Amino acid sequence: MYGLAVAIFAMIRSANKSFLPSTVIIEQYRPPIDKFIIELPAGLIDENETPEQAAIRELEEETGFKADEVIESSPVVVCDPGMTSANMKLVVLGVTFPGKLELRDAKLDDGEHIVKRIVELTKLYDELREYDKKVLYSVIYGVSSGINFLRRELSYRASLSMPGYHISLPDSTSRNK
Repeated sequence: MYGLAVAIFAMIRSANKSFLPSTVIIEQYRPPIDKFIIELPAGLIDENETPEQAAIRELEEETGFKADEVIESSPVVVCDPGMTSANMKLVVLGVTFPGKLELRDAKLDDGEHIVKRIVELTKLYDELREYDKKVLYSVIYGVSSGINFLRRELSYRASLSMPGYHISLPDSTSRNK
């Protein structure tokens, strides 16, 4: 697996539900496209390291968050097969706080400049759409689109099966009957 990359989707939760389930996104300058990009924490897998170990290490280095569980690890995904041989694994990590969210300092490499943002999962899609002057990394947009679709679909199905019942969502994209 050495030479392969990992992207990390962190599921940040509170054991006592003092904040809503969230994730972390980062903003960083990428010289090949000469733009700032909004993306998931990511990095290369070191020699003698599994993708999951690399994901745990990279999450802590780039965000300061310590994962307490590996939720899922995707198969190897080819990112842009028409242009490059670059590939990666998406690793979903759990980060659980006993109570309130605690921000920690990142352990960035020299020359690395990353801005991290914590975003509630229910607001991720809408927040990413606000970044119209920046480039979104396709993986994070795909994940947020899936979350947004499920949110709308669950609300719609709940309204069909339980008359008078409605799941309140923060935006007006849900279908109501």
